[in-house]
Amino acid sequence: MEIIARIGNTPLFYRVLSVMWLSFLMAGVATGAFFSAIDPIELKYCVDFPEVSRTAAYSIGFFLFWLLTASSSLLSVFFLYPTKQKANDEKTDDQA
Repeated sequence: MEIIARIGNTPLFYRVLSVMWLSFLMAGVATGAFFSAIDPIELKYCVDFPEVSRTAAYSIGFFLFWLLTASSSLLSVFFLYPTKQKANDEKTDDQA
């Protein structure tokens, strides 16, 4: 429980930075797994996008995976660890 209490005192900037770094790594893994099974050139038959090169498709896919993993992780951190002010308000409500 002591570790969780210390995480709640971590500044917001460091929380966001750690989420972005981990989601960057997971986006790399997801991009590798996804494009190992699917050729980006074959996606043009399924989706009505302007023609892009393979490199552009890999880049777009990576940034979409990064956005997906970052948003889910940020929501988890936001709901799991409230800010100091909210935590202090909850403590005073519990004491009353």
